[in-house]
Amino acid sequence: MKKIDMYLKLTTPFVAIFLMAQNVFGAAPKPIDTVRGWGYLNATAKLSPNWSFTAMPGYRYEFTREQDGKELANIENFYNELFVGPAYHASFGKNLKFSLPVWYYYMAFPNYKDASKYEDAHNLTIIPVFAYKLKNFVFVSRTIFHNTLYASVNNDKNEDPAGYGLLLREMILVNYIISKPFLVYAGSEIWVGAIENKDATPHPLGYFPNGLARSRYIAGFKWKATECLTINPEYMYETQYGVYTKLIPTLNKSEPWINSHYLRLTVEYAFKAYSDKKPEAPAEPKAETKPLEGEQTAPAEKPAEN
Repeated sequence: MKKIDMYLKLTTPFVAIFLMAQNVFGAAPKPIDTVRGWGYLNATAKLSPNWSFTAMPGYRYEFTREQDGKELANIENFYNELFVGPAYHASFGKNLKFSLPVWYYYMAFPNYKDASKYEDAHNLTIIPVFAYKLKNFVFVSRTIFHNTLYASVNNDKNEDPAGYGLLLREMILVNYIISKPFLVYAGSEIWVGAIENKDATPHPLGYFPNGLARSRYIAGFKWKATECLTINPEYMYETQYGVYTKLIPTLNKSEPWINSHYLRLTVEYAFKAYSDKKPEAPAEPKAETKPLEGEQTAPAEKPAEN
Protein backbone atom coordinates (compact mmCIF):
# COMPACT_ATOMS: atom_id res chain seq x y z
CA MET A 1 0.00 0.00 0.00
CA LYS A 2 2.84 2.39 0.82
CA LYS A 3 4.30 1.84 -2.66
CA ILE A 4 0.92 2.53 -4.27
CA ASP A 5 0.46 5.72 -2.21
CA MET A 6 3.94 6.85 -3.18
CA TYR A 7 3.20 6.13 -6.88
CA LEU A 8 -0.04 8.14 -6.74
CA LYS A 9 1.70 11.06 -5.04
CA LEU A 10 4.37 11.09 -7.75
CA THR A 11 2.07 10.72 -10.76
CA THR A 12 -0.86 12.92 -9.70
CA PRO A 13 0.92 16.24 -10.45
CA PHE A 14 1.83 15.06 -13.96
CA VAL A 15 -1.74 13.94 -14.67
CA ALA A 16 -3.04 17.29 -13.44
CA ILE A 17 -0.62 19.19 -15.67
CA PHE A 18 -1.65 17.07 -18.67
CA LEU A 19 -5.36 17.74 -18.06
CA MET A 20 -4.73 21.47 -17.64
CA ALA A 21 -2.78 21.54 -20.90
CA GLN A 22 -5.68 19.82 -22.66
CA ASN A 23 -8.04 22.53 -21.41
CA VAL A 24 -5.72 25.44 -22.15
CA PHE A 25 -4.41 24.46 -25.58
CA GLY A 26 -7.33 22.32 -26.73
CA ALA A 27 -7.19 18.63 -27.58
CA ALA A 28 -6.92 17.57 -31.22
CA PRO A 29 -10.46 16.80 -32.43
CA LYS A 30 -11.40 13.27 -33.42
CA PRO A 31 -11.22 12.75 -37.20
CA ILE A 32 -14.19 13.48 -39.42
CA ASP A 33 -15.47 10.52 -41.47
CA THR A 34 -17.07 11.04 -44.88
CA VAL A 35 -18.49 8.95 -47.73
CA ARG A 36 -18.19 10.50 -51.18
CA GLY A 37 -18.81 9.73 -54.85
CA TRP A 38 -16.42 10.84 -57.59
CA GLY A 39 -16.67 10.73 -61.38
CA TYR A 40 -14.43 11.56 -64.36
CA LEU A 41 -15.20 11.80 -68.07
CA ASN A 42 -11.92 11.50 -69.95
CA ALA A 43 -11.77 12.36 -73.67
CA THR A 44 -8.34 11.83 -75.25
CA ALA A 45 -7.34 12.46 -78.86
CA LYS A 46 -4.24 10.59 -80.01
CA LEU A 47 -2.59 13.12 -82.29
CA SER A 48 0.40 10.94 -83.26
CA PRO A 49 2.29 7.93 -81.85
CA ASN A 50 4.03 10.33 -79.42
CA TRP A 51 1.44 13.01 -78.65
CA SER A 52 -2.10 13.20 -77.28
CA PHE A 53 -4.49 15.84 -75.95
CA THR A 54 -6.90 15.28 -73.03
CA ALA A 55 -9.92 17.07 -71.57
CA MET A 56 -11.21 15.53 -68.33
CA PRO A 57 -13.95 17.13 -66.19
CA GLY A 58 -14.63 15.69 -62.74
CA TYR A 59 -17.29 15.95 -60.04
CA ARG A 60 -17.46 14.87 -56.38
CA TYR A 61 -20.49 14.56 -54.13
CA GLU A 62 -20.45 14.08 -50.37
CA PHE A 63 -23.15 11.69 -49.09
CA THR A 64 -22.40 11.61 -45.36
CA ARG A 65 -20.20 13.38 -42.79
CA GLU A 66 -19.87 12.46 -39.13
CA GLN A 67 -17.50 12.93 -36.20
CA ASP A 68 -17.25 10.81 -33.06
CA GLY A 69 -20.48 9.03 -34.00
CA LYS A 70 -22.43 12.27 -34.46
CA GLU A 71 -23.89 13.14 -37.84
CA LEU A 72 -22.71 16.46 -39.31
CA ALA A 73 -24.12 18.50 -42.17
CA ASN A 74 -22.62 17.09 -45.36
CA ILE A 75 -21.32 19.45 -48.05
CA GLU A 76 -23.15 17.63 -50.90
CA ASN A 77 -21.86 19.34 -54.09
CA PHE A 78 -18.36 19.03 -52.81
CA TYR A 79 -16.00 19.62 -55.72
CA ASN A 80 -15.77 20.34 -59.46
CA GLU A 81 -12.58 20.03 -61.46
CA LEU A 82 -11.19 20.09 -65.00
CA PHE A 83 -7.91 18.85 -66.49
CA VAL A 84 -6.93 20.06 -69.98
CA GLY A 85 -3.67 19.68 -71.86
CA PRO A 86 -1.22 17.68 -73.99
CA ALA A 87 0.87 14.63 -73.15
CA TYR A 88 4.07 13.20 -74.61
CA HIS A 89 4.51 9.41 -74.90
CA ALA A 90 7.60 7.27 -75.54
CA SER A 91 8.67 3.62 -75.34
CA PHE A 92 12.04 2.24 -74.27
CA GLY A 93 12.24 -1.29 -75.56
CA LYS A 94 9.23 -3.58 -75.37
CA ASN A 95 8.48 -3.33 -71.65
CA LEU A 96 9.10 0.25 -70.45
CA LYS A 97 6.77 3.12 -71.36
CA PHE A 98 6.92 6.78 -70.38
CA SER A 99 4.26 9.51 -70.47
CA LEU A 100 4.49 13.20 -69.59
CA PRO A 101 1.14 15.03 -69.36
CA VAL A 102 1.35 18.80 -68.79
CA TRP A 103 -2.17 19.80 -67.80
CA TYR A 104 -3.94 22.91 -66.62
CA TYR A 105 -6.01 21.98 -63.55
CA TYR A 106 -9.07 24.01 -62.52
CA MET A 107 -10.75 23.45 -59.13
CA ALA A 108 -14.12 24.85 -57.96
CA PHE A 109 -15.81 24.21 -54.60
CA PRO A 110 -18.34 25.79 -52.22
CA ASN A 111 -17.15 28.20 -49.54
CA TYR A 112 -17.37 26.43 -46.17
CA LYS A 113 -18.81 29.51 -44.46
CA ASP A 114 -21.33 30.26 -47.23
CA ALA A 115 -22.24 27.25 -49.42
CA SER A 116 -23.96 29.52 -51.98
CA LYS A 117 -20.59 31.10 -52.77
CA TYR A 118 -18.09 29.22 -54.90
CA GLU A 119 -14.31 29.42 -54.67
CA ASP A 120 -11.82 28.36 -57.32
CA ALA A 121 -8.14 27.61 -57.80
CA HIS A 122 -5.88 27.52 -60.86
CA ASN A 123 -3.01 25.05 -61.08
CA LEU A 124 -0.43 23.64 -63.48
CA THR A 125 0.30 19.92 -63.14
CA ILE A 126 3.35 18.15 -64.60
CA ILE A 127 2.92 14.37 -64.40
CA PRO A 128 5.79 12.00 -65.34
CA VAL A 129 4.54 8.39 -65.51
CA PHE A 130 6.67 5.25 -65.87
CA ALA A 131 5.07 1.85 -66.61
CA TYR A 132 7.07 -1.39 -66.68
CA LYS A 133 5.47 -4.62 -67.94
CA LEU A 134 6.64 -7.96 -66.57
CA LYS A 135 4.57 -10.86 -67.92
CA ASN A 136 0.99 -10.13 -66.72
CA PHE A 137 2.08 -7.45 -64.24
CA VAL A 138 2.44 -3.73 -64.99
CA PHE A 139 4.24 -1.64 -62.35
CA VAL A 140 3.44 2.07 -62.48
CA SER A 141 5.10 5.07 -60.85
CA ARG A 142 3.23 8.38 -61.21
CA THR A 143 4.57 11.65 -59.81
CA ILE A 144 2.51 14.84 -59.86
CA PHE A 145 4.16 18.25 -59.55
CA HIS A 146 1.07 20.22 -58.50
CA ASN A 147 1.85 23.93 -58.94
CA THR A 148 -0.79 26.22 -57.39
CA LEU A 149 -0.89 29.69 -58.95
CA TYR A 150 -4.16 31.16 -57.67
CA ALA A 151 -6.61 30.32 -54.84
CA SER A 152 -9.62 32.57 -54.32
CA VAL A 153 -10.28 31.12 -50.84
CA ASN A 154 -7.49 33.37 -49.54
CA ASN A 155 -9.67 36.41 -50.24
CA ASP A 156 -11.53 35.49 -47.03
CA LYS A 157 -8.33 36.26 -45.10
CA ASN A 158 -7.69 39.49 -47.07
CA GLU A 159 -4.67 37.78 -48.62
CA ASP A 160 -3.45 37.94 -52.21
CA PRO A 161 -4.99 34.91 -53.99
CA ALA A 162 -2.18 34.91 -56.59
CA GLY A 163 1.09 33.29 -55.59
CA TYR A 164 3.02 30.03 -55.85
CA GLY A 165 3.01 26.74 -53.95
CA LEU A 166 4.24 23.26 -54.86
CA LEU A 167 2.69 19.97 -53.78
CA LEU A 168 4.40 16.66 -54.63
CA ARG A 169 2.26 13.55 -55.11
CA GLU A 170 3.74 10.08 -55.58
CA MET A 171 1.61 7.05 -56.47
CA ILE A 172 2.73 3.44 -56.92
CA LEU A 173 0.33 1.03 -58.67
CA VAL A 174 0.55 -2.69 -59.36
CA ASN A 175 -1.66 -3.82 -62.25
CA TYR A 176 -2.44 -7.43 -63.13
CA ILE A 177 -3.75 -8.24 -66.62
CA ILE A 178 -6.39 -10.96 -66.34
CA SER A 179 -7.26 -10.93 -70.04
CA LYS A 180 -6.75 -8.56 -72.95
CA PRO A 181 -9.68 -6.23 -72.11
CA PHE A 182 -9.60 -6.64 -68.30
CA LEU A 183 -7.11 -5.79 -65.53
CA VAL A 184 -7.19 -5.22 -61.77
CA TYR A 185 -4.91 -2.98 -59.72
CA ALA A 186 -4.04 -1.76 -56.21
CA GLY A 187 -1.73 0.93 -54.92
CA SER A 188 -1.09 3.88 -52.65
CA GLU A 189 -0.30 7.59 -52.92
CA ILE A 190 1.12 10.25 -50.61
CA TRP A 191 0.86 14.06 -50.82
CA VAL A 192 3.73 16.15 -49.46
CA GLY A 193 3.81 19.95 -49.42
CA ALA A 194 7.22 20.96 -50.80
CA ILE A 195 7.06 24.76 -51.28
CA GLU A 196 4.64 26.66 -49.04
CA ASN A 197 3.23 30.05 -50.01
CA LYS A 198 4.25 32.01 -46.92
CA ASP A 199 1.90 34.89 -47.85
CA ALA A 200 -1.27 32.75 -47.80
CA THR A 201 -3.07 30.72 -45.14
CA PRO A 202 -2.85 27.03 -46.19
CA HIS A 203 -6.11 25.44 -47.26
CA PRO A 204 -6.90 21.87 -48.42
CA LEU A 205 -8.34 23.30 -51.66
CA GLY A 206 -5.83 26.11 -52.08
CA TYR A 207 -2.15 26.47 -51.15
CA PHE A 208 -0.76 23.45 -49.31
CA PRO A 209 1.48 23.73 -46.24
CA ASN A 210 4.81 21.93 -46.00
CA GLY A 211 4.73 18.35 -44.75
CA LEU A 212 2.61 15.23 -45.21
CA ALA A 213 -0.85 16.38 -46.30
CA ARG A 214 -2.67 13.21 -47.42
CA SER A 215 -2.36 9.47 -47.98
CA ARG A 216 -4.49 7.25 -50.20
CA TYR A 217 -5.06 3.52 -50.68
CA ILE A 218 -6.59 2.51 -53.99
CA ALA A 219 -8.07 -0.64 -55.58
CA GLY A 220 -10.06 -1.06 -58.78
CA PHE A 221 -10.30 -2.60 -62.22
CA LYS A 222 -10.34 -1.48 -65.86
CA TRP A 223 -12.49 -2.96 -68.59
CA LYS A 224 -11.81 -2.06 -72.20
CA ALA A 225 -15.35 -2.31 -73.54
CA THR A 226 -14.40 -1.33 -77.10
CA GLU A 227 -11.30 -0.24 -78.96
CA CYS A 228 -11.95 3.33 -77.77
CA LEU A 229 -14.03 3.03 -74.57
CA THR A 230 -12.65 2.06 -71.12
CA ILE A 231 -14.68 1.75 -67.90
CA ASN A 232 -12.76 2.15 -64.62
CA PRO A 233 -14.54 1.69 -61.23
CA GLU A 234 -12.38 2.25 -58.13
CA TYR A 235 -12.48 2.35 -54.32
CA MET A 236 -10.25 4.82 -52.47
CA TYR A 237 -9.58 5.40 -48.77
CA GLU A 238 -8.09 8.85 -48.16
CA THR A 239 -6.72 10.45 -44.99
CA GLN A 240 -6.11 14.18 -44.69
CA TYR A 241 -3.67 15.05 -41.92
CA GLY A 242 -3.91 18.01 -39.57
CA VAL A 243 -1.23 20.14 -41.19
CA TYR A 244 -3.65 23.06 -41.55
CA THR A 245 -2.94 24.41 -38.06
CA LYS A 246 -2.99 28.01 -39.33
CA LEU A 247 -6.55 27.40 -40.54
CA ILE A 248 -7.73 25.30 -37.55
CA PRO A 249 -5.40 25.79 -34.53
CA THR A 250 -6.69 22.70 -32.65
CA LEU A 251 -5.44 20.30 -35.34
CA ASN A 252 -2.46 18.02 -34.70
CA LYS A 253 -0.05 17.81 -37.63
CA SER A 254 0.69 14.11 -37.14
CA GLU A 255 -2.93 13.04 -36.60
CA PRO A 256 -5.70 12.35 -39.17
CA TRP A 257 -8.15 15.20 -39.67
CA ILE A 258 -10.57 13.76 -42.28
CA ASN A 259 -10.95 10.11 -43.35
CA SER A 260 -12.90 9.65 -46.59
CA HIS A 261 -14.31 6.63 -48.40
CA TYR A 262 -14.56 7.29 -52.15
CA LEU A 263 -16.30 5.33 -54.88
CA ARG A 264 -14.89 6.65 -58.15
CA LEU A 265 -15.90 5.91 -61.73
CA THR A 266 -13.82 7.03 -64.71
CA VAL A 267 -15.19 6.68 -68.25
CA GLU A 268 -12.47 7.17 -70.86
CA TYR A 269 -12.92 7.61 -74.59
CA ALA A 270 -9.62 7.63 -76.51
CA PHE A 271 -9.52 7.86 -80.28
CA LYS A 272 -6.94 8.18 -83.03
CA ALA A 273 -6.90 11.53 -84.77
CA TYR A 274 -4.23 10.40 -87.24
CA SER A 275 -3.72 7.61 -89.75
CA ASP A 276 -1.13 4.84 -89.55
CA LYS A 277 -1.11 4.46 -93.34
CA LYS A 278 1.90 5.93 -95.08
CA PRO A 279 1.07 8.05 -98.14
CA GLU A 280 1.62 6.16 -101.36
CA ALA A 281 4.52 7.36 -103.47
CA PRO A 282 3.41 8.92 -106.78
CA ALA A 283 3.74 6.58 -109.75
CA GLU A 284 6.84 7.21 -111.83
CA PRO A 285 6.08 8.30 -115.44
CA LYS A 286 6.83 5.64 -117.99
CA ALA A 287 9.85 6.47 -120.14
CA GLU A 288 8.97 7.00 -123.81
CA THR A 289 10.89 4.59 -126.02
CA LYS A 290 12.37 6.16 -129.11
CA PRO A 291 13.97 4.22 -132.00
CA LEU A 292 17.69 4.41 -132.23
CA GLU A 293 19.16 6.45 -135.03
CA GLY A 294 19.02 4.49 -138.26
CA GLU A 295 16.57 1.98 -136.83
CA GLN A 296 13.43 1.54 -138.93
CA THR A 297 10.08 0.82 -137.39
CA ALA A 298 7.37 -1.22 -139.02
CA PRO A 299 4.65 0.94 -140.52
CA ALA A 300 1.30 0.88 -138.83
CA GLU A 301 -1.03 -1.74 -140.27
CA LYS A 302 -3.64 -0.23 -142.50
CA PRO A 303 -7.21 -1.31 -142.21
CA ALA A 304 -8.28 -3.72 -144.92
CA GLU A 305 -10.05 -2.11 -147.88
CA ASN A 306 -13.34 -3.57 -149.00
